[in-house]
Amino acid sequence: MDDDINARYWARVFQLSNLDLATAVMIVGPDARAVAQFLGNAGSRY
Repeated sequence: MDDDINARYWARVFQLSNLDLATAVMIVGPDARAVAQFLGNAGSRY
């Protein structure tokens, strides 16, 4: 699955379970770019 689909999936999970930043980092990993993309998508889509 490509990065965009993956980020969208996690953005949805992020919204549904009200995960906080620390949990987002645990899920996505310590890669800053991935976390920023994850949070950016979560913020922009909802």
